Amino acid sequence: MGFWRFVDPGMLVALAGGGALCAAGAHWLARRVHGRMATTDDALRSSEARNRAAIDTMLDAHVTVDRQGIVTGFNPAAQDVFGWPAADIIGQPVHLLINGGEQARRQDWSRRSDQFVTLPAAYRRRIYPQGGRRRDGTLFPLELAISDFTVDGQQLFSCTIRDLSERWEREARLLHLASAVECAGDAITIMDPDRRIRYVNAQYERQTGFARDEVLGQMPDLGADTEEPGAEIWATLGRGQAWSGLVQTRRRDGSVRDEELTLTPVLDSGGTLSAYVAVARDVTRRLEMELERRRLAEALEHCADSIEILDAQGRIVYVNAAYQAGSGQRLADMRGSRPEALRDFGVDTAPYEDMLRTAYRGGRPWSGTLKAVTPDGELHEADVTVSPMRDEHERISGYVVVKRDTTDRRRLEALAQQRQKLQSIGEIAGGIATGISGPLRILGNELRRLDGHTRTRAWGASWTWWTPWARSPGRAGRRPRPTSTGSSAASSPWPPPNGSRSPSCAATSIPRCRRSGATWPMSAWRCSTCS
Repeated sequence: MGFWRFVDPGMLVALAGGGALCAAGAHWLARRVHGRMATTDDALRSSEARNRAAIDTMLDAHVTVDRQGIVTGFNPAAQDVFGWPAADIIGQPVHLLINGGEQARRQDWSRRSDQFVTLPAAYRRRIYPQGGRRRDGTLFPLELAISDFTVDGQQLFSCTIRDLSERWEREARLLHLASAVECAGDAITIMDPDRRIRYVNAQYERQTGFARDEVLGQMPDLGADTEEPGAEIWATLGRGQAWSGLVQTRRRDGSVRDEELTLTPVLDSGGTLSAYVAVARDVTRRLEMELERRRLAEALEHCADSIEILDAQGRIVYVNAAYQAGSGQRLADMRGSRPEALRDFGVDTAPYEDMLRTAYRGGRPWSGTLKAVTPDGELHEADVTVSPMRDEHERISGYVVVKRDTTDRRRLEALAQQRQKLQSIGEIAGGIATGISGPLRILGNELRRLDGHTRTRAWGASWTWWTPWARSPGRAGRRPRPTSTGSSAASSPWPPPNGSRSPSCAATSIPRCRRSGATWPMSAWRCSTCS
């Protein structure tokens, strides 16, 4: 009681009021702090939820690993990339996701984590060509970015992983396509929508003679001497259609080349024109060869000789019109069959066997005459030449058989030879006759002279009496008649009576001897030849 005497009641009231006020302030402060803590917790939970949602919705794979190399987080994208469900991989060592996991399993991840923290940011992002391992064991290229952070005093590592498989496949396809375009055998040009050249390949430079730097940004040359082909081409492309045709272009040296050109408009995903692609093939040599083949085909078709072209097995692949006319068969009916020369040995088998041995088995050209009997029994002869054809590897690719029917020619030659023989025989006989006619004529004349001389002498021996009688007076101009029985009028050298003439001198008045044909001298009675 003594204590309370010294206490002021007002002070007690003030102290009581202050205590109540402090209690109320403390209660208010406690409620305020509790409210703020609840708000902070909500904010943290909200932030964590946002972070988790951001990680879960990432397109790239995200894996959280602690210092011991244990997986603590695995987003859905990581599940798609690695093929592991989050429930199966969380709490497992990270070496299951790394190529060379056995080596990674034996590493000290705590020491490696300390080393990684000291690395600069530039070395925390790397590309591993075959760094990732899927659950099925397949490897894939990846890009890895790692950062570290601490939560509740625990050091963690955030690993962002990007699967490069599809991108590298696209890049590989583009690189392959670019290499194919660059190495293509045709000249390829890519132009902008304004028709300016943006790209040409190496074949364009070889085919046109222009360097790449000389044509980039220039308009293409679609016609050597006229603008009409170019106008038609751009009109077709303006309708969104591709154009193909034959054009003539001029090289850098001024020469004109024939090209097969294909121009195609390129549209983007929205259907807007983005480029033009031109593919040009030099066909100058091909057109020249086609012209040569046409000329050769026309020459073969109009050749008067029969021509066969056989394959390496001796089957008919072509016969000309002369062969078809001579055989009466069409090419369509004979194609693929063996020619008659290989089926029927005809009359004389030796030339056929020699032809087969030399040309078809030996691979050497052969020429000769073949004989064959037609179905109607007529003998035909033909001069045949067989020439093997060889490819670039010197292998026989076929045969060319040229036949010329010589039946009529040989018949005419035989007739001409026979005529020539007969003419030679006639000339020989004529020469012989001409050579001996002269001596024979001389010999005949001598024999006639000798015969006449002998007869005259015999007659003169028995008729010498007439000479003085004829010279006697009164007998001039009269001719005595012989009375010898050994002579006759037919053999007498005297002219016939009554002034008749010899038949050999009927056209003349000069008397002739009937035996010798000699003329009678006017002053003598006897023939000068017979005397």
